[in-house]
Amino acid sequence: MGVHPERRAGAVGAVLAALLLAACGSPSEEEVTTGREDFVRAADAVCESAREQVEAAPRPASLADLGATAQQGADIVRGTITRLDGLRESSAESLPPQAGAFFTALPEVLAAAEATADAAGDVDAGGSRSAARELQEAGGRAFEAAQAAGLDACGRGGNQAADAVLLAVYRDEFLLVTRDVGSQLLQLEETPGTLEEAQKTSDESLRLLRQYQRRFGRLGPPSGLEERHARSLSRNAELIAVLQDLAEAFDAPAGSVTEGEIERLLARLRSRADRVEEAENRLRGELDLPQVGEGPAPSPDRGPSPPPGPSPAPVGPPPDEA
Repeated sequence: MGVHPERRAGAVGAVLAALLLAACGSPSEEEVTTGREDFVRAADAVCESAREQVEAAPRPASLADLGATAQQGADIVRGTITRLDGLRESSAESLPPQAGAFFTALPEVLAAAEATADAAGDVDAGGSRSAARELQEAGGRAFEAAQAAGLDACGRGGNQAADAVLLAVYRDEFLLVTRDVGSQLLQLEETPGTLEEAQKTSDESLRLLRQYQRRFGRLGPPSGLEERHARSLSRNAELIAVLQDLAEAFDAPAGSVTEGEIERLLARLRSRADRVEEAENRLRGELDLPQVGEGPAPSPDRGPSPPPGPSPAPVGPPPDEA
């Protein structure tokens, strides 16, 4: 049975109309490609501008100086996301396939930046450090999503912004630890050199050095100081081990430890102390702090610069010479 001519004409007309609408309403493959290239170029320009603003921001020297800088960083992130959202709306038909994941990651970056600014404004060292770590992680996720979407400049700068926060917090807490423990170690240097006092000084030095090691180990260094921080921890641990051996020698029964053994322990202690001082001075150089042995420099937040860190106090003469 044949199809009625009018129905056939109507069906053909509908197909032609659909093809015509598709041709007029949908961008061609070339237009989509060009649109994606334009979006990537524009988005990267927005992100590059934000990175330049972050780089131009002042680097806070301490936690007390951090609040304004962190707030400026949060404002930069917020403004950048607003501009990127505008690009997404204007380029809705030509976004890269993976752009959705990138835009989904951006609110996490902003939330972490705002949390960092809040903690820094409250001069909260622990909160600032925690928020900066989250900013680092959120920035890393945004960077991975941006790379998948074909963006180059977007997502960069998260580590840099987090490190600026971590550096200020680390420097502040480093000063606090060395001030608290270092001042007590300096007091031990005035201890008389009798055997009884030497044994007491050795035990107290060991206690203080272990306290220093615990507190120093809890500091969260920025990425650029992780190696220096680890080296100082390692050198401190070596010093503590030798001082532990020396303390045990002092506590040993009379005559069980020879004068020569004590002398060797003291020589090793001096060698380890020199290595500790070298490691600390390298770290102080990165933090723009006076070297061990230099005169104290004024600090706007904590008063005078603290004494050096874990340098053991003299432990007096060996038992056989007392």
